[in-house]
Amino acid sequence: MTSFTRHTMRLTLGATLALAALTGCGTTTASDTLTPATGASSDATGPAAGTADAHAADSGEIRTAVGPILLGVPDRWDVLDTVDGATIVQAKGCAADTPCPAFAVLQGDAIIGETDPSAAYTQDGTGCPGGLAPQATDDDPTLTEVVIDGVDGTLAELRVDCTDDDGAVRHTVSQLQWYLPDAPGGPVLIVDRWSFDGLRNSVAGAAWVASQS
Repeated sequence: MTSFTRHTMRLTLGATLALAALTGCGTTTASDTLTPATGASSDATGPAAGTADAHAADSGEIRTAVGPILLGVPDRWDVLDTVDGATIVQAKGCAADTPCPAFAVLQGDAIIGETDPSAAYTQDGTGCPGGLAPQATDDDPTLTEVVIDGVDGTLAELRVDCTDDDGAVRHTVSQLQWYLPDAPGGPVLIVDRWSFDGLRNSVAGAAWVASQS
């Protein structure tokens, strides 16, 4: 695997204030814990099932189906219904019609075009902090090989610009992006540019809803 330079996230004061305004729901932020989706299955298959269950129990999370993958979901993450292969998880308590901290789990037709694990994917529909539009940068990513419940993949840490309607860059954030091309049921892409606390560990201990054939 080619080695890339790690870049740390730079978030301006304006971006920080914008994120605080967006969460505009008391003390709710992207790092809060959320309520699992109604009727989500807690049954898992595959070698990571026991590990993920232990992690969820230790952290007070509930094992929840997020599209094709079972994640440990904290008390205040809100898992929305899957639509055309896209499952959005957002912070509970956001005001209506207000940009809300969210990450996306995409599979099948929800992944637009060819996926380059080293390039920022910006068509996931979760936007940028501040209600801005995400735009890939030319900065080199940090790539890490990962294995999720027996499936090989890549975790990319990238820098993404957040731009206004005129295309001006207002701030830059860090994006975590997992790509698992051989996941059961087809390639899976997980995108988070809102810095959800605990998501990295939740994905590391995840299991697949359907067992591999």
